[in-house]
Amino acid sequence: MANFIDYCKYYGDKDFNEVPFNDVDALILAELSYLNFSEVISILPNTIENVSKAYFSVVTNEKIKNKLNVYKYAHNLFGNVKNTLRFKDILMTNYSRIVDTEKQFGAITFEYNDWIYISYEGTNEYMSGWREDFDLSNKFPVPSQTLAIGYLNKEAKKHKKIYVGGHSKGGNLAMSACMEQNFLKRYQVDYVFNFDGPGFLPEILNSKKLTKIDKKIKNYYPFESIVGMIFDSVGDKKIVKSNAYQVFQHDLHTWMWEDNKFITA
Repeated sequence: MANFIDYCKYYGDKDFNEVPFNDVDALILAELSYLNFSEVISILPNTIENVSKAYFSVVTNEKIKNKLNVYKYAHNLFGNVKNTLRFKDILMTNYSRIVDTEKQFGAITFEYNDWIYISYEGTNEYMSGWREDFDLSNKFPVPSQTLAIGYLNKEAKKHKKIYVGGHSKGGNLAMSACMEQNFLKRYQVDYVFNFDGPGFLPEILNSKKLTKIDKKIKNYYPFESIVGMIFDSVGDKKIVKSNAYQVFQHDLHTWMWEDNKFITA
């Protein structure tokens, strides 16, 4: 099975003019938002190639060996995208990481020529993030959703084509952020990528502000999705083949692709 490290090998020498930005690219950039760039924030904005040099000088394999798998996978993936023609010149800007007793929020913007990709971090090891996940069952917005809305509102001032995405809670933040923008800023957003993120309470699901962006939302779920089946979403929905079972399919590195597209199931 080809994984996303293989994607970097097969398509790494092809720029976005040769192979346009696609859903697999969106997933890769979504996963990179899990990395903690706090120790290298002083050199941002900068290209992926240059940021990676600073990042790997302080975040070693030894330093992350006891971290969650999602960090290890993202760390390894970053090591493979950093020198590719396809990704190395993408600019990394406006990194945000806010964690306290009430919230867990992370976001970063990837900028390339005429487009930007806003990537929201999913739930990590902090208890406040898990608390927010449970709060999604009875309130809107939770603190990280409010932060996500403000982040997109600020980034949309760049007047470029916008992609927004995230994995797990990050996918929910991407949808939340887009639906709360005014008409002009919603219009700038081409697509919202939700990778196995939970949906919304019924009153939000049926609201006009969410249905107004339904044609922009691209939902991807593994065929035994659990997290993404919490509540419902609007927009296009695709079921992706995975080589894992049940809840372990939530891991993006188990998702299968071919010819720069996800294999559907």
